[in-house]
Amino acid sequence: MYKKRPTRDSEGNILKHDLQSKLPSTRIMPDRRLFGNTQVVNQKQLEHFREELQNRMSSSYNVILKERKLPMSLLNDHQKV
Repeated sequence: MYKKRPTRDSEGNILKHDLQSKLPSTRIMPDRRLFGNTQVVNQKQLEHFREELQNRMSSSYNVILKERKLPMSLLNDHQKV
């Protein structure tokens, strides 16, 4: 399987290949279902979340679970001034 090479012409263009798709490259139509799991947050909710996170991080007894799901870049951008 890995030793099969495509058949090329004298200019190097691929003429045929056993494992190559027969369909041409196409463009996928934009669809709302593809972007259904996105979430939009307004500024008030973001500011409230920043305050709550700052209160939780100030205490050494609180632990944040699932940190990877938090938008930490959005929370730290306001401090870069």
